[in-house]
Amino acid sequence: MIPLKFHLFFWFFWFKGTESAQLLVEPSFLLVEEDWPVGTHLPVTLCPKNVKILSGDPSNYFSVVKINETCSTLQLNLALDADKGLELNLGPYGTKNWSTATAPQAPTTAESAVGDDKRATCGYFLGEANGQLIIKEDAPIRGKRWTGVSLNLGKITRSSYFLPIIYNLPVFVTTVFRPTVILAVAHHGKENADGIRGQSFSLVVAGPKKSRATLEVQVVDVNDNAPQFINTPSTFEISENAEIGTELFKIHTLDPDTGISGISRFSIEGDEHFQVDKRKCANGKCSSTLRLSKQLDYESKSLHTFNITVKDGDPHSNRTHTVTHTVTVQVKNENDEPPKFLTDFSKLFEISKNAKSGDTVAEIEALDVENSDGQVEFGISENPNFQIDAKTGILTLNQLPSTEDVQILKIKATSSKNQKSREVEMRLKVSESVPENKEEPKIENQEKPTGEFCEFPIYEAHLVQGTGQFSAPLRIKTLKSVNEIFQEKPRLIGGSESFDLKVLDDFHMELTIIDSKKIAAQNLDNAQLLVKSLSGQCRIVLRSMAPTPPPKLAPPTQKLKMIPKFEKSEYQFQVMENREPTVLGGVKVISDGPVTFELLGENAAKFEIAQSGEIQNLEKIDREESEKFELIVKATDQNGASAKAQLQISVKDENDNSPIFEKSHYVITVDEGKSEKLKIKATDLDAEKNGQIVYSIDQKMEKLPIDISPDGMLFIGAIDRESMETNEVNLTVTASDSGEPKRSSSVVVTIRVKDINDNAPIFSNSRYSIPLDANISPGGVIGRLQATDSDATSPNNYVTYSSANPQFKVSDSGEIVFIGPGILDKNVNLEFNVTASDGGDPENQAVAQVVLNEHRAMKSIENELTTQINSNDTGGEKSEIKWLNAGMPGYTYEIIQASAQGFPDSEVATWISIDAKSGRIHTLKKVDPSRVKQIKLHISMRKGKREVPVELIINVMDTDDVTPIYSNPTVPRKFVTSESATVGTTVGEVPVEGVKSTDDMKYTLKITSGPKGKLQIDRFGTIRILKTLNFETERKIEGIIESKLLKNSKTATCPFLLTIQDANDNRPIFKNSSNFAVSILENSVLGTVLDLPYPLATDRDSSKFASLKYSMTGDEGFFKIDESNSTIRLVAPLDYETQRVHSLSIKCVDNQGQDPHHEVFASITVTVIDVNDNAPVIHNTDLTHLSIEEDAQPGQVITVLVVSDSDEGGVQKTSIDANSTLFHVDQDKKLVVQSPLKGHAGQRICSTVTARDPGGLTATSPYCVTVYPAKNTHHNPLVVSPKQNSIHYFDENIVYEELLRVKVLEEEGERDNVKFRLDEMFKKDWQMFTIGETNGSLRAKQPFDFEKKTVHEIKVSVIKIILACRVDNCTSTHLFISVNDRNDNCPMFPKQDVRLTVLENEKGKRQVGRIPAALDSDFHSDNTKVCYTTDTPIFFFADPTLPVLFTNSSFDREHKKQHQITITAYDCHLSCRDPHKPINGTIVALIDVLDVNDNFPKFSEKIYTTTVVQGHVTSGSHILTVQATDADEELEGLKYSIRGFVRSPSQLLKDSSYSFTVVVTDGAGHEDTASVMCRTVFFENSEQFQISVVTYAQQTELVFDAPFELIIKNEKKIADNLSNATGLQTIVDKCRQNSNFTLMLVHFMDRDGQFVNVDRAVNLLMTSSAESRRELRSVYGLREAFPPVPIPSRVPQYILIAVLLFLAISIFSMCIWCRQRNNYERKLRHISAQASTINTVTLGRGGKNIGNPAYGEIPIVTSRHHHPPPAPPPPTTTSGVNLQSTEL
Repeated sequence: MIPLKFHLFFWFFWFKGTESAQLLVEPSFLLVEEDWPVGTHLPVTLCPKNVKILSGDPSNYFSVVKINETCSTLQLNLALDADKGLELNLGPYGTKNWSTATAPQAPTTAESAVGDDKRATCGYFLGEANGQLIIKEDAPIRGKRWTGVSLNLGKITRSSYFLPIIYNLPVFVTTVFRPTVILAVAHHGKENADGIRGQSFSLVVAGPKKSRATLEVQVVDVNDNAPQFINTPSTFEISENAEIGTELFKIHTLDPDTGISGISRFSIEGDEHFQVDKRKCANGKCSSTLRLSKQLDYESKSLHTFNITVKDGDPHSNRTHTVTHTVTVQVKNENDEPPKFLTDFSKLFEISKNAKSGDTVAEIEALDVENSDGQVEFGISENPNFQIDAKTGILTLNQLPSTEDVQILKIKATSSKNQKSREVEMRLKVSESVPENKEEPKIENQEKPTGEFCEFPIYEAHLVQGTGQFSAPLRIKTLKSVNEIFQEKPRLIGGSESFDLKVLDDFHMELTIIDSKKIAAQNLDNAQLLVKSLSGQCRIVLRSMAPTPPPKLAPPTQKLKMIPKFEKSEYQFQVMENREPTVLGGVKVISDGPVTFELLGENAAKFEIAQSGEIQNLEKIDREESEKFELIVKATDQNGASAKAQLQISVKDENDNSPIFEKSHYVITVDEGKSEKLKIKATDLDAEKNGQIVYSIDQKMEKLPIDISPDGMLFIGAIDRESMETNEVNLTVTASDSGEPKRSSSVVVTIRVKDINDNAPIFSNSRYSIPLDANISPGGVIGRLQATDSDATSPNNYVTYSSANPQFKVSDSGEIVFIGPGILDKNVNLEFNVTASDGGDPENQAVAQVVLNEHRAMKSIENELTTQINSNDTGGEKSEIKWLNAGMPGYTYEIIQASAQGFPDSEVATWISIDAKSGRIHTLKKVDPSRVKQIKLHISMRKGKREVPVELIINVMDTDDVTPIYSNPTVPRKFVTSESATVGTTVGEVPVEGVKSTDDMKYTLKITSGPKGKLQIDRFGTIRILKTLNFETERKIEGIIESKLLKNSKTATCPFLLTIQDANDNRPIFKNSSNFAVSILENSVLGTVLDLPYPLATDRDSSKFASLKYSMTGDEGFFKIDESNSTIRLVAPLDYETQRVHSLSIKCVDNQGQDPHHEVFASITVTVIDVNDNAPVIHNTDLTHLSIEEDAQPGQVITVLVVSDSDEGGVQKTSIDANSTLFHVDQDKKLVVQSPLKGHAGQRICSTVTARDPGGLTATSPYCVTVYPAKNTHHNPLVVSPKQNSIHYFDENIVYEELLRVKVLEEEGERDNVKFRLDEMFKKDWQMFTIGETNGSLRAKQPFDFEKKTVHEIKVSVIKIILACRVDNCTSTHLFISVNDRNDNCPMFPKQDVRLTVLENEKGKRQVGRIPAALDSDFHSDNTKVCYTTDTPIFFFADPTLPVLFTNSSFDREHKKQHQITITAYDCHLSCRDPHKPINGTIVALIDVLDVNDNFPKFSEKIYTTTVVQGHVTSGSHILTVQATDADEELEGLKYSIRGFVRSPSQLLKDSSYSFTVVVTDGAGHEDTASVMCRTVFFENSEQFQISVVTYAQQTELVFDAPFELIIKNEKKIADNLSNATGLQTIVDKCRQNSNFTLMLVHFMDRDGQFVNVDRAVNLLMTSSAESRRELRSVYGLREAFPPVPIPSRVPQYILIAVLLFLAISIFSMCIWCRQRNNYERKLRHISAQASTINTVTLGRGGKNIGNPAYGEIPIVTSRHHHPPPAPPPPTTTSGVNLQSTEL
């Protein structure tokens, strides 16, 4: 089975005509990969079968073959090739393939004019020159107008013809007169927008009856071409001192394939010293740069050979190609190697006990490997027992060591050429006897080869005594041409006045005699001459012979004694790690006889050398123990002459170690929705690629934003805790090396996600409709609601409820409970909100609406509806007949009778059914509208004992002739969808109108604009997504919807427009694989932009989703990133000496960080480049108190200067000048005596020391040297230690029992006569110390304090008591005690408190203020770094090292005016230890909240009421005091005013009441009002102010026995009790004090504000049994009031009149009743005849629909006909339905 390698775009083309047949090509566009097998069928169907290809396939690539009796397909005849060049069909000239790269260039052309077609822009020049066709890329067709002949393309005749697709580009095909040329031009070098290029065919297929169809075939490129290297060097030379990152050369490749198949991936195999940059690809060409990644060393490896590997294609597929290119890099040697020791120091050197001073201990040999003519100078560490000759390396004995322990002696060898040194340790031991070592025979200077200049290193010339002539000529053969190589003639040293060198030819010289007489007079036996040139040297030994005939001599140029010589001065071999013993290689020696080999050096025992020179290992080698072995091969001949060569054996690493993680388990806790990163690190002991570690995560992180970079940086994006089953994610991170086979190890990383309250509760419904079936008492449950919170943990997901209506409460389980007061009526209609709150901080809320008895508030239903039904609707499936009374709550339905004219009722009952609960009516059988015009139904509706009979008339209309229509068919139906919508998502519905849902419809989409094949429509008119949409390539789809009714083939069309919206479906992508490296000078100015490829990331989305936001998560304050364009700038000065590398972590989120968004991370390594910005520093603290004796010799050291320069990592060399003729500074920075000081005794010589670095920066320090007279030191004690002017270091705040002890060298018996004392110097430093008078023990009186004094200078005198102590006979020594700073001072605040302010109601992160910085008295910057923290999360420090306080909380001054917090300052390193003070400093911060006028004033009373006695008030009288409060600070107070109409003060108070409004206003213009409450006007949310004018007749006096003060104090409470006791509103008008009681004048008002009769009110008060009345009597001593006034005498008269009136009315009512009874009986008979209410439903077309859509808009109309009732008594009319029936 052949797999399909294509993509199909389904589309149908219908060619309609009167009698034409349909030609179907499915699909109409076909993508075929170029390796489609020849002879197989293509996945395309051509129907019917008798079709043929008219055009588009001139080379017969395809043929039509039948697949069945009805359809055909295409078969591939020729192989396809998407990578071919230009194919030119030249007609009679044949066909030729030209690639665009080799197409000849065209001459200049004239204006374009080709036929009548103005589209002649194919991109190539077409012309004729010398009988050849000329083509040029990217040029229009130009030339003269060509008049053509008939183009053989079907029956089309025109001078030029335009084909739409050839290689997916517009191509012009034309015919040319003389000769006829048909040209099909294809662009080979460029791609389309979708990256496709190659062959393409536009086939025109012909079917029966002149039907035509088009099939587009596009050949898609596959990865069938391997990349090729272009001009890539195979060899390259580079200096061993080249810096890391140096570019070697560019690598270029070419791959004809397209897309990912043509993209090359570069890598290096076989050498870790080199790497390649990230590739850059364009138009099939890719390039990279080869760079140096590790420092080279010529001495370790002079030749590097490795492969550059290039792979193309998808790395995850099996269709990739790999090519390699071998590169050899030659390392250029630089003079930077120190000498190598030839002596084996791995052995123990033994010294005989009998050895004497001057005996040779050993002869040290070393070789200058870089300089053949260089000399090696030897030196040893200071040791009184040994000394070494600097030139010969002979180590001699001064004296035997006092102990037999092993002595360690450091041997140093220094090259005289490059001043490079190497130091080794030599182990020596004194033993009983030492075997004598036979001295090896030596030839002078043989141990230091002079270079390969002569054929032999030594020649012998024989002189005949007394003649001054040679016995035979001496000719010397050179190894290099003398005339071409040497810039000067080889010189003869040692006898140039008597001998000379004669050059015979380019390679031969002869020794000649200049003065034979002088030679004859001398005895030159064993004299030596040296032949020296720039290339090397050789020696000539003169031998004197007697004048007798000499014996037969060897040939003149033959060496008399052949000294062994290695073919190479250095051999390099390689041994595989863990390899069994095997031969590594061999060495060869040039000798005239057999030689014996020997391996010398450390670890020589691991190898052996055979007599043949083959070297092999004797044991397995572990590279992790030794990477290479440096040995010496020594060859000795039979005469004892020897030669040596260097041997280097490198151990090639084997991947035998797995990576090892630093931790066995990593745990990190992150907050939900926040990003974190963690560095995972593992180490591998192996080298090169075996030790290169790549990190990966074993699990697939599809749902979690977790990723790890190859270097082990674990990035954790924003995680949604609710999407996780648990709060932990366990990852397995694997570290794998790059060896073969790979070795790896894994570690578990646990990510714990902390849940935050990021989800609000969600109600199951936004609206709850609850019906009440009965009255509800307090505590009763009326219903239940439910809200859920998707947060993962409590209390974030614990939901509680609160009701906005105080009559109800909601339990935690969601039950709605009525809590009163009173009884909840079952007919009540209420709406209120319920709030669901979670327990998070801050809490989230949701609101739902609760509606009680919503169905009771429904409006009445309209009683008229006309509908239409097709005859087909009554057959097959059920078809609903809508009517108004369906769905009435609480009713059940039953059809009592169904009838139709001409049909029995039993048959009609089988046509219709009704649902007993919902009342929905459906048809069961097909109804023929020609026979049935009307159906009558008698329906019984029951609810409990209540029954309502209904007659429903259904009119059946014939509507078979249906035409589908669209309303507004020219207006496009607009839809919107997102590109993230999945396949199958519904875009919209466009059902046609005028048909039923059961009609068989066919819908078709015709796309006119936009991509085809993306949408599909079903038979119901629902448009769905067929293939994934892409906003980046297509923004909208336009087309036409065609609906066709299959039973009559009638159609309707309407346009549609689908707008595709962008979705955030692309993640941002950082450039450079998210790893950037950049360098910057340390003296760069602030604001300097880092040299990076901005913007750092890109996003394929558009609009807001492509809006990227950058942030920096790993900076220390030196750089700042622009969050919009990613530009990174320098914001703080850099210092190379403090920090050389800065690692930045960049976070990029799209959609400006709003949901939904993606986030990615990148790392930037910023390398600081050092500049010479630091001057040298002289660290000597006191150079002004130096001293020296007058008799000091030149070279004597006065002091040692300590000078440093921070540049170049602290190794920059400095030059020091003493600026004096008496003193100078040597290369060891010692200030020494330069000239004799005789005559300068008693002088203080001062000058300046100048230190200068190579950049010209200087540092100076004054110094003074006091010259003392020469002393007679015969009897003075000699101080052995401490040394003069020595510096001793001690830590501060530590109690030392003894600082040091002064030691003197005295003869035996004189120790007790030595005394010690401290000199009292000017600086008073001696006062802090004591010294033992007899033992010289120096102590400190108290611990040192660096912050008080850093250096103490003292002078110790040592005195002998033998003679009287004189100044001249005392010995003194200067000491300097330097104090080391410790972190012993903790940060402390300079004050105890600080006051700050914050403005209320502000939001977001903002700065509160700067607090006083804490001070740390330590000196060094590492000990003075202070951090800050607070004791509350409300306030915080954004940067803990800066004393700037921030907050992100909002404050309400009315809630809290001031916040007091404690701020703690602590040592950032947490290493501060102060024994006398606390380790942390604290300061109290008082933060005042500044007021903002955000509150309204408010009156203290809801209603103000007072009483004015008529006639007792005048203009200006005090009536009432109103009071309002405001929570804000009102500096100018509140302002009161009266609003509205107010009567003039001159008018008298004549009316019974007055009302007006009082307004209070604060400083911000906020108002509150107290307004009038009238029965006709209602002021919402307002206070009421009312003044009533009351007369004496409306008042009464109440007497209280309580004191006047108590009554006044509780006046309001007494008024409330009076109101509660009477049920009236009580107003206290006045209180008056009497001698032993209190009078209170009051009046009473009802709920309507009307005055109440005093007698009635007093009667209610006296007869009340309320608790308030008992309190009035018991607490305030209310006396009994006057009894009610008796009824006047006219009352009996009123009663008599009322009785008479009642009798008259009764008689009149009896008459009326009799008359109504007769009418009622007559009406009852009439109602019995009218048993039901008739409703009619008309089914058919026409009429305006009026009704309530909730009940299907079915009208009910009253029948005009009366029929006998089908059921017992008629029911009553229900609410909301106008039924003509009566309930008995």
